Formats: sequence, C-alpha cells, structure tokens
Amino acid sequence: MTCWRQTVHPMRVRLPNPACPLTSPLPSTHDPRAVRFPIRRLPPFLALILVMAALVTVVGTAKGSNWGALDSYHLCTEMDVQSQCTANNGIHVVWLESQLMTQLRTATLNTMEEDYEPISGISAEETTDSENTDVRVFDSNFGTSAYAGYTTCASDATYGGSGISQWCRPHILYYNLYFENTYFQDAPYRRWIACHEMGHTFGLWHATANNHSNPGNSCMKNVHYGPEDVSTHDGNHLEDEY
Repeated sequence: MTCWRQTVHPMRVRLPNPACPLTSPLPSTHDPRAVRFPIRRLPPFLALILVMAALVTVVGTAKGSNWGALDSYHLCTEMDVQSQCTANNGIHVVWLESQLMTQLRTATLNTMEEDYEPISGISAEETTDSENTDVRVFDSNFGTSAYAGYTTCASDATYGGSGISQWCRPHILYYNLYFENTYFQDAPYRRWIACHEMGHTFGLWHATANNHSNPGNSCMKNVHYGPEDVSTHDGNHLEDEY
C-alpha cells in the first residue's frame, strides 16, 4: 500500500490514501550526544552576548525557514513537478488561460487579491499577456495518480539568483481536472489549493512544525482541506524577501 508522506515530496499537493494516516511522526531533533555549554562559568557579559545571539538565531529560523529554493532533489528547473524556485521580485503578474475552470479562476484571483496583494512589498495582478508574465495558470486532467495541483518552471523560463534565492520566470501553475467534479466543486478546497499553489510560486515551502511557527494557520500546510489563508508567519517572510 502506497501512502503519501510529507518527507517524500514536500513541495506538492497530493491526495492521501484514505487507508493511511495523514501525517507521519516527525523525526526527533534531540541529540543525546549534544554538548551542553556551561554558560554559568562564563563572564557575565560574554554569557549575555551568547544568549542574545541564540535568541536572534531561533527567531530568524522560526520566521524564515519555509521559503526558498531547495536542495539538489528539488531542482529549480523546467517542467519538473518536484521543482521549487523563488520569484525574481515581489511583483507577481499572473496570466490565466481562457478555458480555466470558472471556479478555479475565481479562487486564483481571490487569493491573489485577498491573501498576497495586502502583503507589504508584494503585488499580485492579472494580465492578458501570456509572454511577459510571472505565472501562467492552466488546468488539465492528469488522472487519479497525479497531484491535485503543482507548480514548476515553464519550458521557456529564464533563471537567476543562486542557492536558496534561485528563481525562474515564468512559473507554471497546474490544477488537475481529474477532480473537477469532486474536490474542485467545494469552495473551501478551491480556496486552499489556490492559496497553496500561488504560495509555491513565491518560494514558500510546505508549512510543518519543523519550519513554521504556526503551520495550522497557513494555507501552505500540506493537508487535505488545509487552512485557506496565508499566515502571518508566511506574510512576514515574504515581506523580508521581497
């Protein structure tokens, strides 16, 4: 029996096998071999500096660890469902194909206007120019074994940046019409998947307890029928990056 697991394909939405648990236990971050540094033996001023540095590190990690291009397994590349890139800037111009399912069109435009446009430094708007655009949105029937939605780089994309900041333009956002008469008939589901996939085109990863301060409030949480909105955590990070 094949089960979807967060650690296998961490950047894509896939419907879980109903016979399997939705989540798997997170690996322990406790290392019994860790060396405890005896701060009490340090001079008070040096101990204070170390404590402040540790706090800055923890806050920074909690705020920004679910954004960016990933490792060699998730290449920022064209037509690869595992691709993960960022955007070249905060100006997101989005083209939607004319035959896009009406309800998905509405959900996509709503998340652009209500979730991403209000974020400082972010602009998300529709365009009729399919060439000079940051995101192209399509739908098609990819079958039951395919993802309900995913993003990748276009075959004619340009690339820039490096490391975690590598970007491509335009992204392709696909919705799988195999679910047109089931899940896509449900407004909350459409709202969640539109917010989720649009977040990927900005470089947001799936929100988990390991990389997010409150994954339960983020549409980037990769669960069936997840939250429908961008969380404060995600918004703050997009403000910092763009």
